[in-house]
Amino acid sequence: MNLLIYKIKNQKTTQYFLVFVLLAIFLILPFFSVSQAEGDYGLKETGGAAGLNTGGSAPLPEIIGKIIGVFLSFLGVIFFVLIIYGGFMWMTAAGNNDQITKAKSVITSAAIGLLIILSAYVITYLITTEFQGAVEQTTWQQLNYNYNYV
Repeated sequence: MNLLIYKIKNQKTTQYFLVFVLLAIFLILPFFSVSQAEGDYGLKETGGAAGLNTGGSAPLPEIIGKIIGVFLSFLGVIFFVLIIYGGFMWMTAAGNNDQITKAKSVITSAAIGLLIILSAYVITYLITTEFQGAVEQTTWQQLNYNYNYV
């Protein structure tokens, strides 16, 4: 009996280790991309022609926007993992009502969390664009005013 319990614990440890190794590979592998080290292949010229910032430091709102984008992408990955976990729990419940209830709870909580995150993003985006539009309009009106009366 003790040998069976040891095998089950050892299998769980092996599964956790494999999941950890796979996550580490997929999260670290993009940092070792060969194409990033060789050159930009004319991307700076193309970005400059498109009106993008291609050199130097980026403005603060752009940096904050990128940080928020990375954070939301990470939350999307967490949502995806929770949905897969809940579905796996449900599929392996084998008629156990407690496990089915727990799986439903995980899936429902993940969906509610995603809705909260998406609504927060939409609210932030709308407020940011409205303020930016108001600032740009005020600046344009000031420039137009100065141009007409100078």
